Amino acid sequence: LQAQLPAYPKPENLMKFDLGSNSAHQYFVDGLSLSVGEDGVVRYTLVIKTSGGATNVSFEGIRCDNSRVRIYAFGHQGNQWTRARNSEWRDIRPSEINGYHYALLKDYYCTAATVSTREARKLPEIINVLKRGPDRYQRPAL
Repeated sequence: LQAQLPAYPKPENLMKFDLGSNSAHQYFVDGLSLSVGEDGVVRYTLVIKTSGGATNVSFEGIRCDNSRVRIYAFGHQGNQWTRARNSEWRDIRPSEINGYHYALLKDYYCTAATVSTREARKLPEIINVLKRGPDRYQRPAL
């Protein structure tokens, strides 16, 4: 089952999120692309602006119930999408170098339930957490 690709992100729809670290990069989610599917997957467009001036764009999905991520497509010049060649679910690990998938999973997209009962938040709650920032004192364990 292929995910429907969203419209390419526009700067005015980007919502910045914090990793809670001293990252030199800036991380954003396109608010118009955010969705929570009936399958429990939170789908979103991720935009990373690197300290060197590059911009990386990808359309992804996160499963809260098993702490996994899938990249569906990558953005390219000309505001075009290219589907990912290797679009398989992979585990999200706290030790990831950039840690943005881990932050989205724990701080923004998923409930603070135990691993076996964790589920995606409702879309309005995800948007609210992105706007106000996460409560890191209530981070669930993986």
